[in-house]
Amino acid sequence: MSRPIRTVLYCLLFLVAIVWLAARAAPPPLAASNAAELAVTAEQMEQTLASLRGEIAKGRRLVVVLGDSSLRWHPPLGANETLAAMLETEGERAGVTIRVVAHDGFDAVAYYLLVDEIAALRPEAVVLTANLQSFTDSWFRHPLMKHPQLAAFVRPARILEAIRLPLELAGINDASLVVQPALRLVGASALPAKIDGYRTRVRERLDAVLAGGAKTAVVGGGIAYAAPPPPATAPVAPPMGAGRRAREPNAGRPGGQVLAKPAYRFMDLYPANLGREQSTVRVLGATVRDLVGRDVRTIVLLAPLHLQALRVTGAYKQRDLPRAVRVVDEVVVASGGTVVDLTEVLPQESFFVDRYTHFTVEGNRVVLDRLLEDLRRILGPDSHAAK
Repeated sequence: MSRPIRTVLYCLLFLVAIVWLAARAAPPPLAASNAAELAVTAEQMEQTLASLRGEIAKGRRLVVVLGDSSLRWHPPLGANETLAAMLETEGERAGVTIRVVAHDGFDAVAYYLLVDEIAALRPEAVVLTANLQSFTDSWFRHPLMKHPQLAAFVRPARILEAIRLPLELAGINDASLVVQPALRLVGASALPAKIDGYRTRVRERLDAVLAGGAKTAVVGGGIAYAAPPPPATAPVAPPMGAGRRAREPNAGRPGGQVLAKPAYRFMDLYPANLGREQSTVRVLGATVRDLVGRDVRTIVLLAPLHLQALRVTGAYKQRDLPRAVRVVDEVVVASGGTVVDLTEVLPQESFFVDRYTHFTVEGNRVVLDRLLEDLRRILGPDSHAAK
């Protein structure tokens, strides 16, 4: 047997051994406090893609909407009041079937890693949700809100292009772009996560040995704390009258207490003087270009801004948000995509539930109506054939 063949066989045997060991013992469960930080796994995305293929197999004209937590559940919405649920239920108004793929932190990085799989579906169109709050360098470098396992879905032909993009700043290093697709090919996509689990377990055991009795005392003392804390007692509202009105500086103004909302104190969540060289802009442009190059009609939805808060605080001009919208629009159009600009459809802060891009039920309804209207216009009269 020649030496190259022996080398390949040894490598395969080594990989099989690692996979076997990984399957023998699952890593310890992560602490509940970290549950919200878990990124979507390659296995979860495989299931999602299989579901989308099933929709295509039914002969439906499918529009895939990729988005972040703004499309998912958040307080105080009901189960059927999320933007994702509304889009999937009422998509036929645009003459198509809409399926939403949304996860916390989904942004241009996740979209770029999924280009090959989304293009292979041959959907009627794909909608990429672009939240301007994700167009800051601090957000791009926020690893806990990224989805590194999705690097497994990058096909070899795009690896060199991916390496030239600043994905490493988002925690997607060059090695993962090469190794993870290979692991997916042999059915071992979960291997890196399991190895991280083993490393976590080793650290925990070392901590236990070093801490000794001190750790036992801490655990024993924490038993009572393990129970959920009692609900806070709601404050008693003062009686209506002149005294209460005097404490409400916005009383009598349109919007009432709206200026007290947290969004007014967090305008730095938006980019300042956004330019084409910014990392998110570059990755989004590459995503649109690659999808359009595969003959996939690509629509970028510019999510609503905290317009009232931005204007009242002066951040709308100071951070030059009109320029930011213009930069994203120009990059998307130059890459062959279409922009649906909804940045100003929610003019009042009362449509938002927090400082981020999370809407109330009324806000969701406004966004839904505008997006379906624009989809019907962009897809043309043939989009009604599915009715």
